[in-house]
Amino acid sequence: MNRQSLIFEIGVEEIPSQYVATMAESLRENAEKMIAELRLSCDSVKVYYTPRRFALTVKNLSDEQEELKLTVKGPARKIAFDQDGNPTKALQGFLTKNQKEVADIYTISDAKAEYVAVDVVKEGEKTVDVLKDALSKLVFQIYNPNPMHWASYKIKFIRPIRWLMALYGDQVIPSEIECATAGNVTWGHRTLADHAIEIANADAYMDEMEKAYVIVDQDKRRDMIVSQIHQLEKDNGFTAEIDPSLLDEVTNIVEYPTCAVGHFEEKYLSLAECIIKDPLKTQQRYFPVYKDGKITNAFIYARNGGTYCLDNVTRGNERVLHPRLEDAEFFYNSDLKTTILEKADALKNVMFVDNGGSYADKVKRIETIALRFAGKVGFTETDLISQTARIMKADLVSAVVREYTDTQGLVGGVFAENEGYDPRVCKAIAEQYLPNFYGDKLPSEPLSAIMSIADKLDSFMCLSAVGLKPAGSSDPYGLRRQILGIYNIALEMGFDLDLDTFVRECVDLYADSLSAQGESREDYVKFLMDYLYQRLRIFLHDEKKFSYEDLDKISVSDLNVYKSVKKAKMIGEICNEQWYLDFLQIFNRIIKLVKSSKDEPGTFDKTVQDPQAEAMFKAYYDERDALVKAISEEEYERAIQKIAEIGKSINVFMENNMALCDDTTMRLNRLAFFSDFCRVCGIIIQI
Repeated sequence: MNRQSLIFEIGVEEIPSQYVATMAESLRENAEKMIAELRLSCDSVKVYYTPRRFALTVKNLSDEQEELKLTVKGPARKIAFDQDGNPTKALQGFLTKNQKEVADIYTISDAKAEYVAVDVVKEGEKTVDVLKDALSKLVFQIYNPNPMHWASYKIKFIRPIRWLMALYGDQVIPSEIECATAGNVTWGHRTLADHAIEIANADAYMDEMEKAYVIVDQDKRRDMIVSQIHQLEKDNGFTAEIDPSLLDEVTNIVEYPTCAVGHFEEKYLSLAECIIKDPLKTQQRYFPVYKDGKITNAFIYARNGGTYCLDNVTRGNERVLHPRLEDAEFFYNSDLKTTILEKADALKNVMFVDNGGSYADKVKRIETIALRFAGKVGFTETDLISQTARIMKADLVSAVVREYTDTQGLVGGVFAENEGYDPRVCKAIAEQYLPNFYGDKLPSEPLSAIMSIADKLDSFMCLSAVGLKPAGSSDPYGLRRQILGIYNIALEMGFDLDLDTFVRECVDLYADSLSAQGESREDYVKFLMDYLYQRLRIFLHDEKKFSYEDLDKISVSDLNVYKSVKKAKMIGEICNEQWYLDFLQIFNRIIKLVKSSKDEPGTFDKTVQDPQAEAMFKAYYDERDALVKAISEEEYERAIQKIAEIGKSINVFMENNMALCDDTTMRLNRLAFFSDFCRVCGIIIQI
């Protein structure tokens, strides 16, 4: 079987940068599915992309389909043969149709009857032939956000499709859609090589496109941008901030990147760093530049083109940036006319959520939660918590944040710093939203961490109380991210806190919202516990890489991420030890015993005479205090080893006696003992 490479290119008008990568991944997934369904084989399937094209490349694709072996069902056996056992006309017609003889048939049956059947081998078709229609269909299987019509065509796509190119080796696959038919022609860079490019062979595609100033490989474009930035850093003696999300965005808006340095007026350096960076990054997609840890009046931009007239392009970028910074300066100076406390007072006029009060109400709840939380984790400077809570949301009414939303929190910290607040308060305000995304940095100090957790917990509890619970894939308020942020912060800071108990203590803050919603406290608390438990397991599995198998062995119902990580690490280390496996066997027997008993377990009474169980009781209660102490000190491996030793005496008892005997007094006392044993062990082990 001969093998060749396939290239299938979809040429389009520029696609918005935020959609390109997602659409390319959708194309790859659907292409893999298509190849499998067509019974073709290959070495690899990749999709490269620029803002103007998707390029599906398949390496070493087979030149024809694999044979398909089918079982073809014929007439019922009683119809296929007459009374003398001779083939009927029905059977003869079936055999003729499938080019088979009587000797080839066999019998299959279902619930109704027996049937004759034959095995048929369907020869594979040529790859070029089967891909003609398949590639046409593939275009419209791509995830297609905000599809549009153009010209008089009936088809819809995110942007107008201008051309198709499809080559298997050097053979054209003439796939056709309403607005284009695939050939061996593509187009070069819009300004540097704006003409048709003929591709002779699929393997030559990448090289030919590079000659036409199109770097189709997005990873190569990204590396080019980074390499050029590093060279500019070296040449100019500064350091650029290469934000990964900004780098991806810039990569997705160019086909041939050329990076250069521009400058803005030094007077704007009097603005806060966050106010300078937002127009640079968000509005202009420039990379900020630093020297000696301070932002400078330089920036790096990426041009979609070469070096021709680069000075003119630089001046153009500088000219466009000037009014952006002029606006930023105006907004900032306007905000300085009011104090941060005056801004905070205006929060009473800003609604947080219907039935959830204003932002002033949210601030009060945050303060209460933060003070309660601080008491649990040993943070004693409560005056700093109250100061921070009162002004942490004040910048939401500022002109700067209204114009540059990404500066919220950051500019609030600047306002507080300007007015001489404690540096820890300023930092807590600036870091209150961290982490903003997966892998983002976390609050750096205890005060910042407490305020961030309090804010996130209030958002989760309040929105859930007013009927805006996350459900399925719907999470418009990002509450999943908020919960994962809480767990990340608590773990990083070593906050040893049972979140289930703490959340229950905070439910009173949302009584009015629950009443307005008509939801019972019990249902509300159950939702909170279930959701927090679910997210904790996902956090431990996805981010901390503990297997679900290990997580199933430990108790995480207290929602204490700090303890849960210690337990999961411990289980991972001892799960194959024989003493632990022996302990699990005993423990599982006891759990089943307690759960299956119809009696209600009471409190163990050591005065009850039970000679058969005396050794078991003694082994446990002699060590119980030490065991509870080991658990409270989170010495989980030591605790489980103690339990395993106690388990030996339990095992001896259960092998030689009926665990729950007929004598009512002894049976209930034994049940109380087993229940207490499970209760203590259940702090560590999932019951």
